[in-house]
Amino acid sequence: MSFSTRCGFPILLFLIQILNHKAHAQAIPEWQDPQVVSINTEKPRADFFPYASEKAALAMDKKGPFVQSLNGTWKFKWAQHPAKAQLNFYDPKTPDAGWDNIPVPSNWQVVGAREGRKYDRPIFSNIKHPFKATPPRITADTNAVGMYRTTFTVADVKDKQLFLHFGGVQSACYVWLNGVAIGYHEDGMTPFEFDVTEDVKAGVNNLAVEVINWSDGSYLEDQDYWRLSGIFRDVNLLMLPKVVLTDYSVRTILDANHENATLKLSAYVKNYGQQPIHAHQVLFTLYDVSKNVVATPVSQMVGTLEMGKEGAIRAEMPVPGPAKWSAETPNLYTLTVQLMNSDGKVLEATSQRVGFRDVKIKSGQLLVNGKAVTIKGVNRHEFDPETGRVISRESMIKDITLMKQHNINAVRTSHYPNASEWYDLCDQYGLYVMDEANIESHELWGKNIILADNPQWRSAFLARGNAMVERDKNHPSVIIWSLGNESGMGQNFVDMGDFIKLADPTRPIHYEGRKDYKPTTLSSFDIVSVMYPSTQDMVELVKKDKTRPLIVCEYAHGMGNSIGNLKEYWDLIEKYPTMQGGFIWDWVDQGLKLKRPDGTEYWDYFNYIDGANAGDGLVNPDRTPQPELNEVKKVYQYVKFEMPDTLKAGAKTVTLQNTYDFQSLNAFELVWSVIENGKAVGKGGSITNLNALARQKQQISIPYELPAASKPNAEYFLNISLRLKEATIWAPKGHEVAWHQVPVVKPAAPRPNLSLYSERPLRIAQVTAARVQIVGTDFTVVFDKNEGRMISFKNKKDEMLESGPYANFWRVPTDNDEGGAAKSYASQWRNCGLDTLERVSSEMKTQKPTAQIYKVTLNQTLKQAKGEMDVQSVYMVYASGDIHVQNTFTPRGEWPSLAKVGMQLKMPAAFTKTQWYGNGPHETYADRKTSGKIGVYAGTVAEQHFPYITPQENGNKTAVRWATVTNAEGIGLLVLSDTAFNFNVHDYTDKDLLAAKRRAAVLNRGTSTVVNIDLAQMGLGGDDSWSPRVHEAYLLPARTYTYSYRMRPIENTSNIEQIAAVRLPYVDQKETNETVAITETAAATDEALSEEDEEEEEAVAAPVRKTTVKKAPVRKKPVRKRKPARRRRRR
Repeated sequence: MSFSTRCGFPILLFLIQILNHKAHAQAIPEWQDPQVVSINTEKPRADFFPYASEKAALAMDKKGPFVQSLNGTWKFKWAQHPAKAQLNFYDPKTPDAGWDNIPVPSNWQVVGAREGRKYDRPIFSNIKHPFKATPPRITADTNAVGMYRTTFTVADVKDKQLFLHFGGVQSACYVWLNGVAIGYHEDGMTPFEFDVTEDVKAGVNNLAVEVINWSDGSYLEDQDYWRLSGIFRDVNLLMLPKVVLTDYSVRTILDANHENATLKLSAYVKNYGQQPIHAHQVLFTLYDVSKNVVATPVSQMVGTLEMGKEGAIRAEMPVPGPAKWSAETPNLYTLTVQLMNSDGKVLEATSQRVGFRDVKIKSGQLLVNGKAVTIKGVNRHEFDPETGRVISRESMIKDITLMKQHNINAVRTSHYPNASEWYDLCDQYGLYVMDEANIESHELWGKNIILADNPQWRSAFLARGNAMVERDKNHPSVIIWSLGNESGMGQNFVDMGDFIKLADPTRPIHYEGRKDYKPTTLSSFDIVSVMYPSTQDMVELVKKDKTRPLIVCEYAHGMGNSIGNLKEYWDLIEKYPTMQGGFIWDWVDQGLKLKRPDGTEYWDYFNYIDGANAGDGLVNPDRTPQPELNEVKKVYQYVKFEMPDTLKAGAKTVTLQNTYDFQSLNAFELVWSVIENGKAVGKGGSITNLNALARQKQQISIPYELPAASKPNAEYFLNISLRLKEATIWAPKGHEVAWHQVPVVKPAAPRPNLSLYSERPLRIAQVTAARVQIVGTDFTVVFDKNEGRMISFKNKKDEMLESGPYANFWRVPTDNDEGGAAKSYASQWRNCGLDTLERVSSEMKTQKPTAQIYKVTLNQTLKQAKGEMDVQSVYMVYASGDIHVQNTFTPRGEWPSLAKVGMQLKMPAAFTKTQWYGNGPHETYADRKTSGKIGVYAGTVAEQHFPYITPQENGNKTAVRWATVTNAEGIGLLVLSDTAFNFNVHDYTDKDLLAAKRRAAVLNRGTSTVVNIDLAQMGLGGDDSWSPRVHEAYLLPARTYTYSYRMRPIENTSNIEQIAAVRLPYVDQKETNETVAITETAAATDEALSEEDEEEEEAVAAPVRKTTVKKAPVRKKPVRKRKPARRRRRR
């Protein structure tokens, strides 16, 4: 229950609390009674700042005589439990000189962890409470208490009404002023106020607050986040006149054509004076962005108000043809509200930004201003790596600008109302908000303890919903109310929804929970909602209910290196009119920045309660965008480019499809260029006369030209970019909002064969019985039978190998790889020893087709507990320095799906530079490469690492045609292939990366350069992170794989394009993008390092699914053909 006056206090119990200040002194203390949610607080109201004049209200600088900030340094004392709190700590006579200092706002756990104080530590948990769940009681031996004290000075209290305003205190608190008990409150995420007029004195005042970490309210606050407490939002003293504006509301009503509008206004005035008031009035004035009055101001008289009475006034203001608000066009007006006395003197003024928009559900669709909108959303926890739940304005703006720049148009305030300023910024910048009440009972729901069905908790449910709605009701950005999260379903939610509908019938209501909780059962209220569905689940849901929109409140789980399959979801969403998008989980990794003993910093993200870590975001804790955010931007982009998958030379027509809901394309220009082999050629251009209206198309012609001359092995792409003509508040001029890349066909000149006539013959030396050395003019290569690999490759005198290429089927597990416990991909890999395969046999064969070509065939068998893998690597060494490599992997026995199929090698640490021609510039994977753009990219090896807060697989490149790894002088290794491959390079080993997963571990870097040359890598997944859900198309089942590539030493003057344009003799390289096959055609002198009979072999390529963005190779099934063996005599 909630009391609005101090006389409602349970006096006896509270006096006992004051005198003894021990929790056990009460049979049921307030913080363990679910029916007591607040004592002595004022009614919830809209968030607004009181000013002394309309001019100040229009300036909106939040400064003035009516508000005194109490933020700053407070005194603080910590106790382990309410029973151990200091007696009478709130008494001004109790000394506090020996107490700690603490900033307000802050979370004491974060301050303690960052400064080494002996408070309770920050705890991250997903579902399970950090204490034994015995609702509504908290029986834990440790339930920390923070005792706060501060002083403030008031010069004069005469004729003033004073209120103490707390923006947020987690989770429950008692308040004293000058030693007098003021009240109690729980619900850590909404504001509360006390009328302290009778308690504030002129001069110095002493304020004390006791904050209890866990309360009965904690059972409604079981969100997956850091469990932090304290006074973490602003504290203010309001010093108002005796007649005050207590609340107001603004609703925008649009006509049937969504052209003209009516402002429906209401305001509440209360008389705190000793005498009745007469003839006071409230004046409403609407201004445009230039501060011009846009409609006739309206005023309404307040009837006579006796002492202590409150009155309501209502008014309407016609507004012809206002500019409408949407996330794309966030047009705002400013409404001033002035309370005047009978003489016309302004007693109080305030202001509110107004966006003219309406929200309805019609024909199964969510409409804003009469148009179906698409929710391209993200969930967002409030989190700062250095201050925890204390969020600065700068941090909020950083989040919003990054969201807008990456085509995100909506945010769900998961799972609680955010700081008030967040909504102001969403109004200004343009984001749709699903505002969610501070209710989640995840652990209890999992145990079938449904607080939503318990009448004891009804008042708490209603109070939390009411506090949210009353505070945020005037924000145009809020288009949906959400009742909470993951708490089951029951009557309390039904009552809460009914209550909100009565309070605000202008917005739809969302809640995903349901009693029969299955992926395809329908949720209640206005929106069909679901979490982490498959695409088939989504189809079933829209077929079951065609009267409501489907908006997925959580999907695409972003834990670690994730967000695979996003395009598959959006291909489906764009197909069904009542599928209207969803909210990715989630925005930011919740990593706390803490210090190691040596003073260096690290991210603390570990969950020791129930496993799931804090790294679910699209951005790092410091807001560094993760590579997956590029995929979100690309899939979410609002402009589509309709053209063939491949353009014929001369085809120049492109149709732009504008999928914005409200915005035309006239704010953008189209910039185009042609690239040849990854680099721009010729002159590009721009088209500025784009004019397609929202949901319309525009056909344009791009006057590109291809080079007249034909080049061998040349490929061309047309790059198209849509960019801002002018800067906006969220992006600079030239910011790219959408792009497209399409291959252009141009007949290529025949590729000449590599000429070896001028090359000196290779010199062959059998170093040992198991080792052969091949020496060319500027290179030396050594193969070793026992190692089963090439062990040395010298570029002139520079050794390029620290460890030669070896078969690799493993990756350092991603967070998603670990999902599913014993059934996870990572568990399957570990169980079969995928990272510790044992070589049980090895052989080497050699041939010399010509004096300038030498062939080495390495066969080995790798073993794990339940199976074996035969690995054959055929090396063709050319006098030019080229080495053609064909690898064939043939599994036998039981194998899981493989993480990778490829080869890994190590180079000395001096090889620190890399370049590649393929997808970039960021990492891409089989199921997350829509955002990859074919081009030539370069950087340092160190730059290829992305620091996910949990160290894991990262940095992969797909659709690679060639790649280099060189030292500072440009000397190094070139790898290229006619078949696009995966490439990755790092300045650490897989073992180093795996070891860095330990808490506060430092990744050991710079000791060697590790290169991966892979046929393919398994997808990342992302449908969720707790079960193995990589889509079948992106798995690598254990079967025979064959692929080829070419290696060559290079220096800084090497022309890679010319090298790639030449075909190697004795290797059948088809001009199509198919797997290279080796055919032995020349009679040769055989040299064998084995007594076994030698065989002539013909290897035929094996099928794998496509591994590139454009025209990925199709591989034919491998067939091993043997010719009759001929016994040869060793020479």
